[in-house]
Formats: sequence, structure tokens, C-alpha cells
Amino acid sequence: MGGRTPNPLRRAGEIADGYIAGTGNSPQQMLEYYSHVESAWKDAGRSGRPLMAAINYYALGDAADVERGVDDVRTYYSFMGPNRERVAGATLTSPEAIRDSIRGYRDIGMDDYVLMPTIPSLEQFDRLAEVVAGI
Repeated sequence: MGGRTPNPLRRAGEIADGYIAGTGNSPQQMLEYYSHVESAWKDAGRSGRPLMAAINYYALGDAADVERGVDDVRTYYSFMGPNRERVAGATLTSPEAIRDSIRGYRDIGMDDYVLMPTIPSLEQFDRLAEVVAGI
């Protein structure tokens, strides 16, 4: 279960298997949200710990590919009005940004981290595989 406000965070701890942060978060923000989920989990008397997961969009390639990928996110989130720029701007668009993001989430103990391509091409998976190969 996801969300960024008190009620969804509480529900994630009380009834879900854990918490998944949507796009545009940092490892530090994730820890803040997760702490609320973990507290609700414990308050509900649940054993173990909640799953901690996050997702991010990515677009790799030349400048045209990157702009196409970011624009796809911008279009998908057009219902958000001006806030769509925040989500589009969080798209990971370089090998360094992807590696830094993976390392940051790994360092806080993330259970699952999903990277979703914004360009519908198998080439995006090949590019991602090259980026993450040495991590």
C-alpha cells in the first residue's frame, strides 16, 4: 500500500504487507514515511516488519530519448496540473542517477526497488542492465 499522508501510512502498517513509495521520493523521505508505517505495524500487534519498497521511472539514451521518456511521464500525469512537473522531473535520466538511487535505497535497507522504463522499448531494459551490472 502506498501514500504520503497519515491515513494511508497508518493503514499500510495496520492491514497491508508493507509500504511502497511512489515516484519522486528520496531514501530519506522513504525512511520518514516508513517510520510511520512501522509504528502502526507495531501498534497493531503485528510480528515481523513491514515490506519496504519503492518505484521510480527511468529513461536512458540520447537527449531525444530522454526528453521523450520525461514527456511520457508528464503526459501520463497531466491530470495533476502543474504538479506533473515534479513527477516528470524525478525521472532518472542518467546512469549515475540510477546507480546513486539504487545505492541510496540499498543503504537504507530497501526490500524491493522497481525501475520502470518510460519508453516502450526493450532497448531500455538492455541499457538498464548495463547500468546496474556492476552494482
